[in-house]
Amino acid sequence: MMLPLLYLMNKLDFTDPNIVFYVRILFVTMQAIGLLVWLYTYSTVQRKNNTAQKVRVPPPPFSNREGEELTVLDYDLSQVKQQLQQLLTGCAIIGVLHYNWNFVQPLFIQGAMFPFQLYKNPLFKIHILGETGEVEQRPFKQENMLQNLLQGQQTENNNENNTQPQEVEEKEENDEKEEKEEKEEKEEKEEKVKKDKKKEKKKEK
Repeated sequence: MMLPLLYLMNKLDFTDPNIVFYVRILFVTMQAIGLLVWLYTYSTVQRKNNTAQKVRVPPPPFSNREGEELTVLDYDLSQVKQQLQQLLTGCAIIGVLHYNWNFVQPLFIQGAMFPFQLYKNPLFKIHILGETGEVEQRPFKQENMLQNLLQGQQTENNNENNTQPQEVEEKEENDEKEEKEEKEEKEEKEEKVKKDKKKEKKKEK
């Protein structure tokens, strides 16, 4: 999804006042829709009042705290609050960037990406779209950027480690092949010299 957006962003002239105006409308509209969606989701979670089911929540990364057990009600409410906090924080940061330094691209990216981010959110799928099944499994999967980075680095290191022995093995095979060819060439020369000597002896006789 990011590639088409980047392509479109490169085609737009963000110095054009008309384009800037429409990008602002896009950003503000999406943020307002997001705020209404999460407030409505919050009230929906409260109405369902699911206190029968329990959720085992693991501790945060790099924390000494133990995991805790929450009801589905408490867990979903905490997740909605987290989404609201992220929405307002992102809105404030991007607003400051635009107001102080006239950055327009963040407004466009955030406004254009928001519908897709919303659709992928399990809270939206459960409480707004009414989906059931695997999507209801809690705790929801959280994307860990640091973990992804470390896994990517580990994969790269493993590939390098696997490549190094292979390169050493190929080098040894090439060396053996070259040595064998040199030996055969030397033997051919020696054989040729012997034959030439025999011919010379025959001529002398």
